[in-house]
Amino acid sequence: IHLQCYSGGGWNLNSVNDWTSGFKTAGGNALMIAGLATNQSADGPWWNNNAPGANVKTVPDVAMYEGANWDNYLYTQNFPSVDAALQAAQTAASFFFYCRGPMVLNNGRSFQTGDAVFFTGTPWWGSAPQCDAYYLGGPCTNIWDPKPMTGACPADLRAQYVKWGSSIDGGFIWLYDSVISCLLSGCCGASLDKPVATALAYRQSITG
Repeated sequence: IHLQCYSGGGWNLNSVNDWTSGFKTAGGNALMIAGLATNQSADGPWWNNNAPGANVKTVPDVAMYEGANWDNYLYTQNFPSVDAALQAAQTAASFFFYCRGPMVLNNGRSFQTGDAVFFTGTPWWGSAPQCDAYYLGGPCTNIWDPKPMTGACPADLRAQYVKWGSSIDGGFIWLYDSVISCLLSGCCGASLDKPVATALAYRQSITG
């Protein structure tokens, strides 16, 4: 059972024992699995209120460098405008470039006018005068419990799991788009240049 507590869930964190004992009293063998999430500073992240989200940053005249590692490529989709691409962008994507004209790369890839090419991870920009790039940047709020304003950085998460101790049976659930959004926004010292290091810190806080 994944117990989702909305609006921060601040009043539920101290009653994990009550939930766990309630499951057991009911005669079930359910596991109590912790789930936490962070909050972005603005709605979106890609599109909000008929405009690009506040976390969307633009880099003109670039695309993913043709000689870079493209293992983080997600998909390509054609749109009549960049606004349409932003509206349709999935939260799993952390950046994309949009083609204002056709482009043929030396690595054998080719794109048409209107193509939006989506990636996860960290971009490696290369000059492309017929394209513009868009990525999710900062800031985001580093909170999961607004009362008493505790953080959601790796060290904060680890401290909470230690506090819960044996009250939970194990496991972890996190919104992937929250991790990506906060990771790339500079939460806990992370940066576009060092996302993997912070992702590892999150993993260690979960499994340590």
